[in-house]
Amino acid sequence: MPASRLQELGYSGHHPSDTQRAAIKAMQRVLATIARDGSAAAMIDDMASFKDREAVVDTAGYLARDRRYGA
Repeated sequence: MPASRLQELGYSGHHPSDTQRAAIKAMQRVLATIARDGSAAAMIDDMASFKDREAVVDTAGYLARDRRYGA
Protein backbone atom coordinates (compact mmCIF):
# COMPACT_ATOMS: atom_id res chain seq x y z
CA MET A 1 0.00 0.00 0.00
CA PRO A 2 1.43 3.41 -0.87
CA ALA A 3 2.67 5.60 1.99
CA SER A 4 0.17 8.31 1.05
CA ARG A 5 -2.75 5.89 1.56
CA LEU A 6 -1.32 4.68 4.87
CA GLN A 7 -1.12 8.30 6.04
CA GLU A 8 -4.75 8.83 5.03
CA LEU A 9 -5.62 5.86 7.25
CA GLY A 10 -3.74 7.37 10.17
CA TYR A 11 -0.41 5.55 9.96
CA SER A 12 2.72 7.62 10.53
CA GLY A 13 5.06 6.11 7.98
CA HIS A 14 5.58 2.70 9.58
CA HIS A 15 5.28 -0.31 7.33
CA PRO A 16 5.19 -3.27 9.74
CA SER A 17 4.24 -5.83 7.11
CA ASP A 18 7.13 -4.78 4.86
CA THR A 19 9.70 -4.92 7.65
CA GLN A 20 8.32 -8.22 8.94
CA ARG A 21 8.43 -9.82 5.49
CA ALA A 22 11.99 -8.54 4.94
CA ALA A 23 13.03 -9.99 8.30
CA ILE A 24 11.49 -13.37 7.46
CA LYS A 25 13.36 -13.49 4.14
CA ALA A 26 16.64 -12.57 5.88
CA MET A 27 16.10 -15.29 8.49
CA GLN A 28 15.44 -17.84 5.75
CA ARG A 29 18.67 -16.83 3.98
CA VAL A 30 20.81 -17.07 7.11
CA LEU A 31 19.29 -20.42 8.11
CA ALA A 32 19.94 -21.77 4.61
CA THR A 33 23.54 -20.53 4.85
CA ILE A 34 23.98 -22.22 8.24
CA ALA A 35 22.49 -25.45 6.87
CA ARG A 36 24.81 -25.32 3.86
CA ASP A 37 28.04 -24.10 5.50
CA GLY A 38 27.62 -24.98 9.16
CA SER A 39 27.82 -21.29 10.16
CA ALA A 40 26.62 -17.85 9.14
CA ALA A 41 30.15 -16.57 8.51
CA ALA A 42 29.48 -15.99 4.80
CA MET A 43 26.73 -13.52 5.73
CA ILE A 44 28.53 -11.62 8.49
CA ASP A 45 28.41 -8.33 6.54
CA ASP A 46 24.62 -8.64 6.24
CA MET A 47 24.12 -9.10 9.98
CA ALA A 48 24.09 -6.72 12.92
CA SER A 49 26.98 -7.15 15.31
CA PHE A 50 26.30 -9.03 18.53
CA LYS A 51 26.80 -5.75 20.41
CA ASP A 52 24.21 -4.00 18.22
CA ARG A 53 21.80 -6.91 18.68
CA GLU A 54 22.19 -6.71 22.46
CA ALA A 55 21.39 -2.98 22.32
CA VAL A 56 18.31 -3.44 20.12
CA VAL A 57 16.79 -6.16 22.32
CA ASP A 58 17.92 -4.30 25.48
CA THR A 59 19.57 -7.29 27.13
CA ALA A 60 21.06 -5.06 29.84
CA GLY A 61 17.59 -3.78 30.71
CA TYR A 62 16.15 -7.29 30.93
CA LEU A 63 19.02 -8.43 33.14
CA ALA A 64 18.58 -5.38 35.38
CA ARG A 65 14.86 -6.09 35.75
CA ASP A 66 15.61 -9.74 36.47
CA ARG A 67 18.01 -8.72 39.25
CA ARG A 68 15.46 -6.27 40.61
CA TYR A 69 12.36 -8.44 40.47
CA GLY A 70 13.76 -11.97 40.22
CA ALA A 71 13.22 -14.46 42.96
